[in-house]
Amino acid sequence: MKTLVAALSAFVLSGILLWAEGPDLLENAKSDPGSLKEHKTVVTPPGADGAIRVEYNADAGYPGVQIPAPPEGWDLSGFTGVEAEITNDGTTAKSFALRVDNKGGSNASNTEAVKVGPGETKKVRVRFGYSYGGNPAYQLDPSAVMALLFFVSKPADGGAFVIKSVAPFKEEGNPAPAAAAAKPAAAAGGEGTASPSIGGELLDLAKGTAGFKFFHSSGVMEGDKLKVTFSTGTDYPNVQFPIPAGGWNLSAFGGVEVTATNTSGAPITAVLRVDNPGDWKQSPWNSQSVKIAPGATQVLQAVFGKNNGQPGYPLDAKKISAIQVYVVKPKEEITLLLSNLKGYGSPAAVAGKSTLTTPADRDTPVTPPDWLGKRPPVAGDWTLTFEDDFNGSTLDSSKWEASNSHFSKFFYYQKEKARVENGVLKLGAEKKAVEGREYISGQVTGFGKWAQSYGYFEVRVKLPTTRGFWPAFWLMPDRDVNGPTDQQSIWNRNSTKWGGMEFDILEHLSEWGPGRHNIAVHWDGYGDQHQAWGDANIYYGPTPDGWHVFGMLWEPGKLTWYIDGKKTAEWENPRVGSVPGHLLLSLQLGGWATKDIDLSKIDETFDIDYVKVWQRKDLAEAASKVDLSIPAKK
Repeated sequence: MKTLVAALSAFVLSGILLWAEGPDLLENAKSDPGSLKEHKTVVTPPGADGAIRVEYNADAGYPGVQIPAPPEGWDLSGFTGVEAEITNDGTTAKSFALRVDNKGGSNASNTEAVKVGPGETKKVRVRFGYSYGGNPAYQLDPSAVMALLFFVSKPADGGAFVIKSVAPFKEEGNPAPAAAAAKPAAAAGGEGTASPSIGGELLDLAKGTAGFKFFHSSGVMEGDKLKVTFSTGTDYPNVQFPIPAGGWNLSAFGGVEVTATNTSGAPITAVLRVDNPGDWKQSPWNSQSVKIAPGATQVLQAVFGKNNGQPGYPLDAKKISAIQVYVVKPKEEITLLLSNLKGYGSPAAVAGKSTLTTPADRDTPVTPPDWLGKRPPVAGDWTLTFEDDFNGSTLDSSKWEASNSHFSKFFYYQKEKARVENGVLKLGAEKKAVEGREYISGQVTGFGKWAQSYGYFEVRVKLPTTRGFWPAFWLMPDRDVNGPTDQQSIWNRNSTKWGGMEFDILEHLSEWGPGRHNIAVHWDGYGDQHQAWGDANIYYGPTPDGWHVFGMLWEPGKLTWYIDGKKTAEWENPRVGSVPGHLLLSLQLGGWATKDIDLSKIDETFDIDYVKVWQRKDLAEAASKVDLSIPAKK
């Protein structure tokens, strides 16, 4: 790599490589190598090639190096963020991170990480105002950048990494959100300037205990948990969690929750409290108390507008100024392990609707987590029960059948429009008259092959963009995969009555453009008794390669949808189906998706990389008790 004399930032817009001139962010390190601040590392300053080498040992923390700015700081106004190129000189893959600081260090910073294999070189890019996967975070002021910190996350063995280049970058049409950082702080009564990801996570574990406030208590990080010891001598010893400088805007959620484990020998009452700014005499907070036995774990959930389940202070979720956990009048020293602090549910969840996304999520880039596709997004004793990676050159007939059937008066499913190619199932379409219909398209179904009650169902797809296309991944009932195949028996097996349900995990109308899809459930047939619930406004951000993973967790009385590992919606209702469901993948045309099909792009396909289903031990037991009988006619 050439030494950076005047740092340049590159970006791609509509396939055009553009450049913007900016300050050399390594100038200080080159002219004054002693300015580099080592943290549990040995650092070799920039040489002729301008690279910085950082050596580290196995460590449970975050060894790294800080590159300070000149005393006046870097003015990166007009830039979108900072990009660095990192080479892993170790023998095992590691997660390397870049943190960009305002004055205030970890409490006023944005961070991104990238996993780099041994010998690999990758870029890590921090956009101002975003952290960890491109999620909205602290609204960093680009005109006053004071330091850059490079670190490796909890290395299990020693190694080294090389910082090959560091430069500001600019993306046209995507101004840094920090330009609006001058909003009033939550303490002054304005709306919060920071919003968490749609997953709701409110803690940055990479920052350790920075930003926590302990009152008659002390705390240390223990893995992914905060270990807090609460003292006697006061009625309400507490720990207050870090709050962004502008406050949290949690308007996309219905409350806040935290998981607490009592590792002490005495039962205690723990309280989670969430505050608005204001006069403490007016009690501008909501809280939830829970009794926790020795060794037990409980989830504390503070619901906005309620105290212990009863109507309380009408908390404004847009102005969260404090979050704390306290212990009520401890008679002895108490230790709690706290984890998973996050916003949960949604404002509508309290009223029965539970979508957790907003249109702004369409513009937030997503880096899918490494575990995606290897396990469900929730913990449990899971077993993989169905998998098809579509390897080979033909459809696996033990799992699927390509359809030859009508769906509407507009198009006809035909086997020829479903093909397996290079490890991908491709469902296509064609303007071709068949039995009075104008078009044909592809569908594969698992009816009579395999079905399951409850579990986690997942698909990885690349969605088409052709106007008039309607790709979908869904489940339909099958009471007995080995049952009779006369028409009446098939209707009964496939009915959404008597505990059956249609589950729409993914439905996308291409005319919506990227980043929006529909979820739905249907039951009690499709006639006069038909009922349904759903939401056509589920949003998600772009991934680097354009592939997305859609999933649904099906539990008795509850459904939870996920996109790229993030929870996006949930629905709780006693009518959630219990009858086993079989799998379908389809490319529908017209109808809801408009009959004005873009013929210039009709050769595009709905691409499916894999379908996987898991079953959890407790759900398998529940499934074994499902009543599959059909009531006799009166």
